[in-house]
Amino acid sequence: DASRDPSFRQLCEAPDRRVDLDGNGSADAAPEREVEDAFFVDLQLYWNTPWQARFTVGVNNAFDESPFVAPGNASLQGAFYDLPGRFWYVGYSQSW
Repeated sequence: DASRDPSFRQLCEAPDRRVDLDGNGSADAAPEREVEDAFFVDLQLYWNTPWQARFTVGVNNAFDESPFVAPGNASLQGAFYDLPGRFWYVGYSQSW
């Protein structure tokens, strides 16, 4: 049973939590781990010129939010997010 493993228990805020999962009246082991909320904001402005070009300026992760941390599971660390933090960019594209 993984819920008895000390390294697993260390990751959970409520490792001994028990819940009636299947409605049969008996409490089953249901350890719980909360992951902090993160809200990422990407912003972009562009201008379409009269000569069929586009100027772009933007920022990814505008508020420099850090990704969640998955202690004990290095394979998930940063797997869903780019890690550099706030990232500014400019661009130009031209149609012919």
